[in-house]
Amino acid sequence: MLPTHIPASYLPRIVKDFAALIEKECDPGTDPLMWLGGCDPVHDSGFLPYEGEPEEDALELDPVKRLDDGEELAIRLHTPFVGDKITLIDGKPYMPLGGPSDDDDEEDEPRDDDEYDEFPNEMSFYALGVKRDGDNLRIRPVGMNECRNPGGVFHRSGIAEFPASFMSRIVMYLDSLK
Repeated sequence: MLPTHIPASYLPRIVKDFAALIEKECDPGTDPLMWLGGCDPVHDSGFLPYEGEPEEDALELDPVKRLDDGEELAIRLHTPFVGDKITLIDGKPYMPLGGPSDDDDEEDEPRDDDEYDEFPNEMSFYALGVKRDGDNLRIRPVGMNECRNPGGVFHRSGIAEFPASFMSRIVMYLDSLK
């Protein structure tokens, strides 16, 4: 089970690991902080700084300042999922349970788990919702869902229920920060 609070001293390492995850998938020179989302699951809203209007000069990217201003961050926990193995924030590969088998003969067999089909794909993702709570950080599982409309792309956020195998890996990652 995901803890509800972690020490604020974990934040630099989490941001560093998040940046490595983003740099793995983006063009060279991409500022990972442009991919550090903000969320408000209660109001179903979320955003990524790169989605903002370029003329917004005052856009804050520093995660500490954002937390100090009361924002809840949505720290992405994995590379985009398009049906193949992905990388988690711990730097190791991961595949949701229940995916297609390497053996074509087993395709018709029922799956043991539906993690594969329910895992967020492409630009939607699971995130760690992080908000300052005194000297600690309150954390919770968040789902960031990409939505498209004629006006462009935007994100919605909501409290998520991480699949068991994914949750286990995230808990192990957080434990490794001690």
